[in-house]
Amino acid sequence: MKRFKIELAVYLVLFLLLSCTIHMNACLDEPVSHLKALPQSPLGMLHPFYLTFAAYLVILPFRLAVWKVRKVFRTRKS
Repeated sequence: MKRFKIELAVYLVLFLLLSCTIHMNACLDEPVSHLKALPQSPLGMLHPFYLTFAAYLVILPFRLAVWKVRKVFRTRKS
């Protein structure tokens, strides 16, 4: 459960970073109208979640590799 919470936090941070960097002007100028226009998006209403999940899948192998390396060093220490 702890791992799930960490990965969910990583996903949410990635979601916020991607949405704020891609739509910087809309986030700063008129965030409410930008959110209201989401259903009319040509990519679909849920595209922020799909794109964030795609980006998460790109960074996931690196996160898993770091996790495995840390696990090896932790077991050697004991």
